[in-house]
Amino acid sequence: MSALTVGEQGPTITALAQLLADFPHLPAAHIEIGRILTRDGYALGVGIMLHHATGGTLADFEAWRQSLAIAPEAVGMRPAAADQVIEAHGRYAGVAVHVRCFTRLAVPLAVAA
Repeated sequence: MSALTVGEQGPTITALAQLLADFPHLPAAHIEIGRILTRDGYALGVGIMLHHATGGTLADFEAWRQSLAIAPEAVGMRPAAADQVIEAHGRYAGVAVHVRCFTRLAVPLAVAA
């Protein structure tokens, strides 16, 4: 995978600017642009991450999901250490979008002895 130029990231920067204009009320999140994880591998897009350690909640995730018109059926869940990751993939302004929320597991995973 070769390195991108800033020019090649143009569509993701434009999508992010459009996101800010369309949804200034959404909760703050860690946002990345460039190559992001999608259901099919990697693509140019916008990654949005919410984390319980920085105040991110499932309600914040849901606000992002609804605003980006990502179907509830596109939401998945997986364990990650002591956290649970709720994530959804979609498209916005012509680019891939990956929204993730790291929440505490209700019951910690068993640690192998």
